[in-house]
Amino acid sequence: MDIHRKPGYDPAELLMNPDDRAVKAKAAAALVKKAVGLRYTMGVIALNGAGVGGTLGRLPDSAADTPIVITSDADLLADSRSPVSATEIRSLVLAAHGRRS
Repeated sequence: MDIHRKPGYDPAELLMNPDDRAVKAKAAAALVKKAVGLRYTMGVIALNGAGVGGTLGRLPDSAADTPIVITSDADLLADSRSPVSATEIRSLVLAAHGRRS
């Protein structure tokens, strides 16, 4: 199988092409070909991934939804009232294990 046509590597493959009016008919025809044992390609997937959204890198809407750091070592967090940035987490974990960052 051609690796570039193999399904499952692109989130855009979850969506049918919204610009193609006959997309459902094409999908049905491909499924009929599959059912009778013929070779087929779906050809119903949009090449534009604009319809795919995600939460990777999305900042929380409020401070109540941010992650928290829990530790029994009070000295680990210099100022427990200020938020810890995401880039500081690595050094905090290393410091908790007695290692330097």
